[in-house]
Amino acid sequence: MAVTGEGELKKLADEHGIMLEVLLDGINEKAMDCTGDSILDDEAALYDDYREQVKEMVGLR
Repeated sequence: MAVTGEGELKKLADEHGIMLEVLLDGINEKAMDCTGDSILDDEAALYDDYREQVKEMVGLR
């Protein structure tokens, strides 16, 4: 998940046969529905402004 770092996202992308950039774009597109904004930067890091909200959304809190 994005909250645990880019390495996990790269692994997930590889497991599903997609490019990391495509996965990141897809996550940001879905995030627009919930937050009205992108949640991942170009380095696959979660913007601090959305960290707690994302944790709640994925049940990590």
